[in-house]
Amino acid sequence: MDATNQPETQKKRLMELGSCWDELSRFGAVDKFTPVDLRMMLEHFEPLQNLIRQIANGSVVQESTSAPASVSTVESTTPDAQLQHQLQEANTALKHLQNQANEDASKLKAAIECIEQQNAQIATLKDDKAQLEQQVMSLQKRTEKFQPLTELQILRDDTVLARNLGLDLPADDQQALIVMVAVLSQKDNLERLWDNLKERCETEKRSANTQEINLLCSALDWYNHNWKLRPFQLLYPLEGESFNFEKQQKSKYKTDGETLGQILLPGLADGVGKPVRKTLVLTY
Repeated sequence: MDATNQPETQKKRLMELGSCWDELSRFGAVDKFTPVDLRMMLEHFEPLQNLIRQIANGSVVQESTSAPASVSTVESTTPDAQLQHQLQEANTALKHLQNQANEDASKLKAAIECIEQQNAQIATLKDDKAQLEQQVMSLQKRTEKFQPLTELQILRDDTVLARNLGLDLPADDQQALIVMVAVLSQKDNLERLWDNLKERCETEKRSANTQEINLLCSALDWYNHNWKLRPFQLLYPLEGESFNFEKQQKSKYKTDGETLGQILLPGLADGVGKPVRKTLVLTY
């Protein structure tokens, strides 16, 4: 038993515990065996340390005995059995804590991934906001120069077309300009504008006029503001070329011929040149 650098109270207590170690009959004489006693014995009581090593190495062999049941009962309550039970409980508690730590680590990892995804979404929203702010500033500058803007005046004069596009233009030109660009810069509304112009051309048997083409070109520019690398474009075939069914469509009121005569309304093509709306033509 190593008593180096120990307080006198610990030395005294170790001596009391040591005196009862080999005297099972007097074990009850040790009052109130506490966890502090156990720790002190684990740290400084060499017989107990040797016993733990034997248990860990599996070298402890139970002796066969014909002692009566009362003797077995006494043996089961010896310090060795109590210590082994406490060690088992400690191992069980340690495994529980390890499992809980693993679960907490998994939850923490999932939370970190969720935060990273949210940060990426926030960054995207910030970029979108910056682009919209640039559009608004650009429109404000244009509003200062043109009162009112040509495209806005076209839609104010053409109430049927504005209604078909779902545009409810405010009286204030600047607010109306923002509404107009916000609506026509969307792909679905750009295509809706083209469809409305096509219906007019076929119903009235005419080509799109200058104002209608200007409005279509402006809407295309507003849409392409967010798609500069792969912009949409208008399709303008040349008169006299052969009719191409994949890129052009004949007007309903004149379907004869396979040579392009008049371009009633230019088509729309996506960022890779694929027609989204075929060019409306007359043939001969």
